[in-house]
Amino acid sequence: MNAEIVERLRRSFQGDEDKTTLIAEAIIDTYPDIANRIEEIFVEARRDDYLADTYKEDLREREAAERAAREGYDE
Repeated sequence: MNAEIVERLRRSFQGDEDKTTLIAEAIIDTYPDIANRIEEIFVEARRDDYLADTYKEDLREREAAERAAREGYDE
């Protein structure tokens, strides 16, 4: 019985993914300009995320260096 429930749930969710894929492909085929712009937006967002992560890492390194320098002077 458990296997049947799991299989039905799997098929249910798989159907939603297939529908979403079909809709996305239809939009891409029908409106290539919009699809290209969406891809550009995703590329920009990934770049912005990368830059933000890099900035945060640089900031943490600077703070650690400043903290180490202060602790070195305190001795």
